[in-house]
Amino acid sequence: MLNSPSVACTGVAAFDFDKTLSIRDCVIPFIRSCLTISSSRRVLAALPKVGTSALRRDRDAIKAVVTAGVFTGLEAELIDSTAERFSRIVLENWLREESVARLKWHQQQGHRTGIVSASYGHYLRPIGDFLGVDFVIASELEIGSDGRATGRLIEGNCRGPEKSRRLKHWLRENHLESVALYAYGDSEGDRELLEMSDHPHFLGRKKQQ
Repeated sequence: MLNSPSVACTGVAAFDFDKTLSIRDCVIPFIRSCLTISSSRRVLAALPKVGTSALRRDRDAIKAVVTAGVFTGLEAELIDSTAERFSRIVLENWLREESVARLKWHQQQGHRTGIVSASYGHYLRPIGDFLGVDFVIASELEIGSDGRATGRLIEGNCRGPEKSRRLKHWLRENHLESVALYAYGDSEGDRELLEMSDHPHFLGRKKQQ
């Protein structure tokens, strides 16, 4: 249910996806569904780099290395078809009911709703269409002129400060900077998104004191 552009918007609600709208991480299962023999070999070869990045706790670097290993050379049509099947699995099994109910509440109030996530846009867009959201901001695979993935992410991983930067850009483009902003997240990667909102909602478990 997309809001009509002619109707005045009184609020925007931005939802993280993994463990916010879903009950679990979706990135790793999707990566597994896209693995081929050759990409598995590339990932194994890249493991030393992943190990170094893991020691630095650099999640963006890990994402870049794994993305390059798994997706380089894959046809966009294959990624799309895999993402479509994967999105159905998520919709049928992994949605977080209370968060989806909250998203629907925002839609009933006439608010614009969207997903802002580090997950891959290839499967988030079909999910977003099903949920009737107005926008999806996500980590996007770069597709070359030959119709194959280059192994790079367009503008990098959509996590942390990148979430807030991209959402601010979307708000400016749609002349919605002055409306009330609601944000929902569950982790440190959502901190900047929550901090920029008027109504932040942290859905993760509180840290032990």
